[in-house]
Amino acid sequence: MNSSTASALLAPTPVHEPIAPLLQTDLQGRTVARFGPFALESHFQPILSLAHGRTVGYEALLRGRTDTGLAISPRQILGHPRTFADRLLLDRLALNTHARNFLALDQRQHWLFLNVQEDVFLEGPREGAAVRELLESGVIPAHHIVLEVLERAVSDEVALQDAVDYYRRLGCLIALDDFGAGQ
Repeated sequence: MNSSTASALLAPTPVHEPIAPLLQTDLQGRTVARFGPFALESHFQPILSLAHGRTVGYEALLRGRTDTGLAISPRQILGHPRTFADRLLLDRLALNTHARNFLALDQRQHWLFLNVQEDVFLEGPREGAAVRELLESGVIPAHHIVLEVLERAVSDEVALQDAVDYYRRLGCLIALDDFGAGQ
Protein backbone atom coordinates (compact mmCIF):
# COMPACT_ATOMS: atom_id res chain seq x y z
CA MET A 1 0.00 0.00 0.00
CA ASN A 2 1.44 3.40 -0.92
CA SER A 3 1.41 6.36 1.45
CA SER A 4 -1.42 8.19 -0.33
CA THR A 5 -3.65 5.11 -0.01
CA ALA A 6 -2.82 4.84 3.69
CA SER A 7 -3.48 8.58 4.18
CA ALA A 8 -6.85 8.31 2.46
CA LEU A 9 -7.85 5.42 4.71
CA LEU A 10 -6.69 7.20 7.85
CA ALA A 11 -7.87 10.75 7.10
CA PRO A 12 -11.58 10.70 8.13
CA THR A 13 -10.84 9.84 11.75
CA PRO A 14 -12.00 12.45 14.29
CA VAL A 15 -9.31 14.11 16.39
CA HIS A 16 -8.95 12.58 19.85
CA GLU A 17 -7.28 13.68 23.01
CA PRO A 18 -3.52 12.98 22.95
CA ILE A 19 -2.53 9.93 24.96
CA ALA A 20 1.18 10.76 25.32
CA PRO A 21 0.68 12.31 28.79
CA LEU A 22 -0.85 8.99 29.95
CA LEU A 23 2.16 6.92 28.80
CA GLN A 24 5.02 6.65 31.27
CA THR A 25 8.29 4.71 31.49
CA ASP A 26 8.90 2.62 34.61
CA LEU A 27 12.25 1.98 36.29
CA GLN A 28 12.88 -1.06 34.05
CA GLY A 29 12.35 1.04 30.91
CA ARG A 30 8.94 -0.44 30.07
CA THR A 31 6.01 1.65 28.94
CA VAL A 32 3.14 1.79 31.43
CA ALA A 33 -0.14 3.62 30.73
CA ARG A 34 -2.40 5.34 33.23
CA PHE A 35 -6.11 4.60 32.82
CA GLY A 36 -8.16 6.00 35.67
CA PRO A 37 -7.02 4.28 38.86
CA PHE A 38 -5.00 1.65 36.96
CA ALA A 39 -1.48 1.30 35.65
CA LEU A 40 -1.62 -0.79 32.45
CA GLU A 41 1.26 -3.14 31.67
CA SER A 42 2.16 -5.57 28.90
CA HIS A 43 2.98 -9.24 29.12
CA PHE A 44 3.76 -11.30 26.02
CA GLN A 45 2.80 -14.89 25.30
CA PRO A 46 4.59 -16.65 22.43
CA ILE A 47 2.49 -17.84 19.49
CA LEU A 48 3.95 -21.07 18.18
CA SER A 49 3.47 -22.45 14.68
CA LEU A 50 3.45 -26.22 14.58
CA ALA A 51 3.94 -26.11 10.81
CA HIS A 52 7.04 -23.93 11.13
CA GLY A 53 8.27 -25.45 14.37
CA ARG A 54 9.02 -22.04 15.86
CA THR A 55 7.63 -18.90 17.47
CA VAL A 56 5.94 -16.72 14.83
CA GLY A 57 4.61 -13.98 17.08
CA TYR A 58 3.64 -12.81 20.52
CA GLU A 59 0.20 -12.07 21.90
CA ALA A 60 0.13 -8.92 24.01
CA LEU A 61 -1.74 -9.51 27.25
CA LEU A 62 -3.04 -6.65 29.35
CA ARG A 63 -2.15 -6.59 33.03
CA GLY A 64 -2.85 -3.90 35.55
CA ARG A 65 -2.12 -2.62 39.01
CA THR A 66 -3.86 -0.22 41.33
CA ASP A 67 -2.15 2.84 42.77
CA THR A 68 -1.26 0.72 45.81
CA GLY A 69 0.46 -1.88 43.61
CA LEU A 70 -2.26 -4.53 43.88
CA ALA A 71 -2.49 -6.68 40.74
CA ILE A 72 -5.90 -6.63 39.08
CA SER A 73 -7.33 -8.89 36.41
CA PRO A 74 -7.85 -7.84 32.78
CA ARG A 75 -11.56 -8.49 33.36
CA GLN A 76 -11.60 -5.80 36.05
CA ILE A 77 -9.82 -3.35 33.75
CA LEU A 78 -12.11 -4.10 30.80
CA GLY A 79 -15.17 -3.73 33.05
CA HIS A 80 -14.15 -0.26 34.19
CA PRO A 81 -15.07 1.84 31.10
CA ARG A 82 -18.78 2.68 30.92
CA THR A 83 -18.86 4.57 27.60
CA PHE A 84 -17.59 3.91 24.10
CA ALA A 85 -15.22 6.88 24.45
CA ASP A 86 -13.68 5.28 27.56
CA ARG A 87 -13.38 1.87 25.83
CA LEU A 88 -11.72 3.58 22.87
CA LEU A 89 -9.29 5.35 25.19
CA LEU A 90 -8.50 2.06 26.93
CA ASP A 91 -7.76 0.35 23.60
CA ARG A 92 -5.65 3.30 22.40
CA LEU A 93 -3.59 3.11 25.58
CA ALA A 94 -3.29 -0.68 25.53
CA LEU A 95 -2.29 -0.87 21.84
CA ASN A 96 0.34 1.83 22.18
CA THR A 97 1.71 0.39 25.43
CA HIS A 98 1.95 -3.09 23.91
CA ALA A 99 3.59 -1.86 20.69
CA ARG A 100 6.22 0.18 22.54
CA ASN A 101 7.02 -2.70 24.90
CA PHE A 102 7.13 -5.16 22.00
CA LEU A 103 9.56 -2.91 20.14
CA ALA A 104 11.80 -2.87 23.23
CA LEU A 105 11.94 -6.70 23.08
CA ASP A 106 13.53 -6.39 19.61
CA GLN A 107 11.20 -8.99 18.07
CA ARG A 108 10.68 -7.17 14.77
CA GLN A 109 10.72 -10.40 12.75
CA HIS A 110 7.62 -11.63 14.62
CA TRP A 111 3.97 -10.67 14.48
CA LEU A 112 2.41 -8.79 17.36
CA PHE A 113 -1.08 -10.09 18.21
CA LEU A 114 -3.24 -7.32 19.71
CA ASN A 115 -6.68 -7.85 21.24
CA VAL A 116 -9.20 -5.16 20.38
CA GLN A 117 -12.55 -4.73 22.11
CA GLU A 118 -15.38 -5.72 19.79
CA ASP A 119 -17.14 -2.37 19.56
CA VAL A 120 -13.87 -0.51 19.03
CA PHE A 121 -12.91 -3.00 16.29
CA LEU A 122 -16.28 -2.60 14.54
CA GLU A 123 -16.12 1.20 14.69
CA GLY A 124 -12.65 1.19 13.09
CA PRO A 125 -13.82 2.21 9.61
CA ARG A 126 -15.55 5.26 11.12
CA GLU A 127 -13.70 5.93 14.36
CA GLY A 128 -10.32 4.27 13.71
CA ALA A 129 -8.28 6.15 16.31
CA ALA A 130 -6.87 3.16 18.17
CA VAL A 131 -5.17 1.48 15.22
CA ARG A 132 -4.68 4.66 13.18
CA GLU A 133 -2.66 6.23 15.96
CA LEU A 134 -0.49 3.16 16.27
CA LEU A 135 0.24 3.04 12.53
CA GLU A 136 0.92 6.77 12.29
CA SER A 137 3.38 6.58 15.19
CA GLY A 138 5.61 4.32 13.12
CA VAL A 139 6.34 2.19 16.20
CA ILE A 140 5.51 -1.01 14.33
CA PRO A 141 4.58 -1.59 10.67
CA ALA A 142 1.04 -2.68 9.83
CA HIS A 143 2.14 -5.99 8.29
CA HIS A 144 3.52 -7.05 11.69
CA ILE A 145 0.21 -6.41 13.48
CA VAL A 146 -2.44 -9.10 13.92
CA LEU A 147 -5.66 -7.68 15.36
CA GLU A 148 -7.65 -10.18 17.40
CA VAL A 149 -11.35 -9.82 18.06
CA LEU A 150 -13.72 -12.27 19.73
CA GLU A 151 -15.94 -13.61 16.96
CA ARG A 152 -18.65 -14.78 19.33
CA ALA A 153 -19.17 -11.25 20.64
CA VAL A 154 -19.89 -9.85 17.17
CA SER A 155 -23.48 -10.25 16.02
CA ASP A 156 -23.43 -7.88 13.04
CA GLU A 157 -21.70 -9.86 10.29
CA VAL A 158 -21.86 -6.98 7.79
CA ALA A 159 -20.15 -4.60 10.23
CA LEU A 160 -17.59 -7.32 11.01
CA GLN A 161 -16.78 -7.76 7.30
CA ASP A 162 -16.52 -3.98 6.81
CA ALA A 163 -14.10 -3.71 9.74
CA VAL A 164 -12.02 -6.69 8.56
CA ASP A 165 -11.79 -5.17 5.07
CA TYR A 166 -10.77 -1.79 6.53
CA TYR A 167 -7.96 -3.17 8.68
CA ARG A 168 -6.72 -5.37 5.85
CA ARG A 169 -6.52 -2.33 3.56
CA LEU A 170 -4.37 -0.68 6.23
CA GLY A 171 -2.05 -3.69 6.00
CA CYS A 172 -2.97 -5.44 9.26
CA LEU A 173 -3.73 -9.13 9.61
CA ILE A 174 -6.92 -10.26 11.36
CA ALA A 175 -7.51 -13.16 13.74
CA LEU A 176 -11.00 -14.07 14.87
CA ASP A 177 -10.58 -15.45 18.37
CA ASP A 178 -12.85 -18.37 19.31
CA PHE A 179 -14.02 -18.50 15.70
CA GLY A 180 -17.03 -20.81 15.38
CA ALA A 181 -17.34 -21.31 19.13
CA GLY A 182 -20.67 -19.50 19.18
CA GLN A 183 -22.10 -21.37 16.16
